[in-house]
Amino acid sequence: MSNLENHTPEHIEQAILGGLIAGMRDGHGVRTFDLVHGILRAEDFAGAGHRQIFEACERINLRGLDASLFAVAHELREMQLLNVVGGEPKLQQLIDCWLTNERIELHAYALRRGARARRIIADCERVARLGRAPVSTEDFLSRASQVLADALHEDASEARSQAVGEGIHDVVVEADQGIKREPLKCGIEAVDKLAVLNSNAFVVLGARPSVGKTALGTQIGVCVAAMNPNAPVLLLSLEMPSADIWSRLASAGTRIPHSRVRHRDLSRQEIEQVRRVAEEMRSVPFHCYSAGEGRRPPRIDEIVAFARAFKRRQRGLGMLIVDYLQIVRGGRGESMENRIADISATLKLLANELNCCVLALSQLNRDNEREGRRPTAADLRYSGAIEQDADAIALLHRPAQVPQSLSTDSRTDHEGVVIELLVVKNRHGSRGRSALFFREAITHFDEAPADIKPMNAKSPRYGGGRNVPASHEESDGERAE
Repeated sequence: MSNLENHTPEHIEQAILGGLIAGMRDGHGVRTFDLVHGILRAEDFAGAGHRQIFEACERINLRGLDASLFAVAHELREMQLLNVVGGEPKLQQLIDCWLTNERIELHAYALRRGARARRIIADCERVARLGRAPVSTEDFLSRASQVLADALHEDASEARSQAVGEGIHDVVVEADQGIKREPLKCGIEAVDKLAVLNSNAFVVLGARPSVGKTALGTQIGVCVAAMNPNAPVLLLSLEMPSADIWSRLASAGTRIPHSRVRHRDLSRQEIEQVRRVAEEMRSVPFHCYSAGEGRRPPRIDEIVAFARAFKRRQRGLGMLIVDYLQIVRGGRGESMENRIADISATLKLLANELNCCVLALSQLNRDNEREGRRPTAADLRYSGAIEQDADAIALLHRPAQVPQSLSTDSRTDHEGVVIELLVVKNRHGSRGRSALFFREAITHFDEAPADIKPMNAKSPRYGGGRNVPASHEESDGERAE
């Protein structure tokens, strides 16, 4: 027989081991071990004896030696396992099962998938046992979701490597076919022009309290959903009730002060304005889950499970917004720094897994306020791992030198404050700073009026200097302040 197509998984397992033991090679002189190494691991074999034989063959080959029946028997004897696996007769029996190296890699992958199926079944049985244990529903769901999450990530070794020429050729083909990988647009020029939001990206938006990070994060999410109707956006509001989120959006859409919308203190005409906004927004795929309604903030593994389930139900996910990072529960480690590091790394992996942009809002510490300077990435609370994991970091800053009560926009008489948007890290775009106009009464950001210019970090407030334009993009060699 020329191949293994008509054989059972058990016989394929025996045949692969036979080729390993005998040091067989294909028509090009490539050893069986070199064909299956990196695909199979010892735990992929069903029986303990087969796992031990594979480990012996692996040890021999990794020392740069060729395997043979004598060499494998000697290795097993050194491991005090030769008699355990059945002795030399068992090894000879496995050699007799070997047929050919033809398509051996495909059969190794099939063996690996079968092993993975066994492990998933075992994981499901663990979940069933957890359900019968005397634990709370929340603990059961948390532990069960972690078991299943581990099973989903376990088979990463089947990923195929790609040669540099092949990879660059793919770039040429996509460009030639007009396939573009554009950043997500949110309609805010200060964000869009620097290409801050990208699929597969973990983006952090940091600010001190009451500077507008929740308002801007929500506004970005709604705009992304409106401009990308096939890519739903999910906001996980871990502190603010969803009713407040909807009131803020109604206020921004109608320009009615948020305090009146929140208290439902509206005239008949204003009620109709809110109704029109609701109808306009009905087709916008923006969703909010709130833990601020008597629920405890979710654990990071619950966030992962919730995002996966949301993407399955909605058949897509363009952006996940987490408001905010420091109150997410869970994470491994004794210290808060270690837990935040684990949460940050998990959100980074989630962005890649779900092929979506994860926007995490974050608090800043007080250092920049005390020192009278613009914030940097180091000012993020528990910043070490966040700085490393984030693909982009944007910070909001209220400059002390700019007049804080302005109403220069003819579209409305609502006063506002100038807020600087500082993009201090951006792997997929540019760094820079821009001025936004935050209308606190309606919790909405607009582009800053052209005559409003935030002060340079070396202004008299900081020790002498000049104004900068309302929008300033840094070159690659310029330091992000």
